[in-house]
Amino acid sequence: MLKPAVRQVVPRRVRTPSLPPKSAIIADRYGGRQAGRAQILASAKARKIQELREARGYSVEEVAHRMGETPERVRALEASDEDPDEGVLSQYLDTLGMSQDEKRKVWDDEKHG
Repeated sequence: MLKPAVRQVVPRRVRTPSLPPKSAIIADRYGGRQAGRAQILASAKARKIQELREARGYSVEEVAHRMGETPERVRALEASDEDPDEGVLSQYLDTLGMSQDEKRKVWDDEKHG
């Protein structure tokens, strides 16, 4: 009498999908390649305005008090991945006591990346 063959069940190896590069994730999060570039430029602008504040010797708390904002709002402005609102940026620059020429340079840098 023949015995039925016992079929051995071997678990299949499941392939995990490879992750896309970080740049692709950032670009996707911000709406594509151009938006990824815009996000990078906005971060650079945020660092620049923070450097302007530090160069003038102001603390975040001092700027916030002079602007009538909270320190958290000023920190968010300086750490933003998005372009700041023109009105808020203008108020920030006024608070730092920037000359018209200095403001013009910041506006030109903002518009031309």
